[in-house]
Amino acid sequence: MKYDVFISHASEDREIAQELCNYLEPEIKCWIAPRNVTGLYARSIINGIKESQVMVLVFSEHANESPHVENEVDNAFNEGKVIIPFRIEDKQMSDVLLYYLRKSHYVDGFPDAVSAFGELKNQIINNLPELRQERDLDDALKSIASIKSYDLDKLKKMFGMGPAGSPIDDDLTFDDNATSTRYDMLQNEAGEILILINYQNTEPDGPRIVYDGGEKALLYRSRESAFMLNNINLEARVPLSQVDEVLVVEIQDDDVAREYKVPVRLVKNLDALG
Repeated sequence: MKYDVFISHASEDREIAQELCNYLEPEIKCWIAPRNVTGLYARSIINGIKESQVMVLVFSEHANESPHVENEVDNAFNEGKVIIPFRIEDKQMSDVLLYYLRKSHYVDGFPDAVSAFGELKNQIINNLPELRQERDLDDALKSIASIKSYDLDKLKKMFGMGPAGSPIDDDLTFDDNATSTRYDMLQNEAGEILILINYQNTEPDGPRIVYDGGEKALLYRSRESAFMLNNINLEARVPLSQVDEVLVVEIQDDDVAREYKVPVRLVKNLDALG
C-alpha cells in the first residue's frame, strides 16, 4: 500500500484534520485532501482510498451532513478497509453513516480533539500489521536495553507472556573459532519470537534459521558462523514453525550489542541437510 491512512473529513474540519495529519506523520503516512489531490478530484479520492490501508473519519456535524464524506465512507466500506471514526463532536451519526460504522471501534476526541490524538494513533497502529510489529519489537528492545544486568526473568516479563523455550547452554557447531554460547527464546502476546544469544565476533551476513519443527534449529549467521539451537522446548516448536522471522539479540557484558531480524526457513528434515 502507498499510504497507511486516508483521512476523511468535511471541508469545515480541515484545520483539525490537518493537525491530526501532522501529528501522525512521518511515522504514519497519510492521504489527506486537498494536499494529495491530483487531477480529477473524484478519481484522486477513489485512488487514495484504494492505496490506503485504513480510513480515519473525522466525525462532526459537518461530516454528518457532507455527501462527499458519505461517498468516501461508502467507497472505503466496499473496498473492505478498516474505518476508524474519530468523533470530535458528541453528535448522533446519520442513519447512512451508522449503516457503515455501527460495528466500528470509535475514538472520542471531544471536548479536546488534540488530547485524543495519542489514543487514535495507537488504534491506527493496531490495524497496521507492519507498524504494529515494528513498535512491539522496538518496545522489546528498549526494555532489554534498559536492563543493566542480564536478568532472564525480567526479560521474560517485559517481552510478554514468557518463555517459548528454556535457557540452554549449547556448544557451537559449524564454527571452529567459536566458544560455547547460550540462547533464550521468548514469545510475546502477538506471537513474535525473540532469541537472545551471546555476542558473536563476526557480523551477520544473510542470516537465517532453518527449522524442521523438531527439537533443534540451525541458526546460520554467515559463512563463518552458524550453530544449532538444541533442545527446543515443546512449547516453542509450533510458534517457531509459524513465524516468518524472528528477532535475534546478541548480548555482551550484560548489554545489548547487536540486534537483527532473521527469516525462518522450514525444511522437512534438518538432519538430512548435513
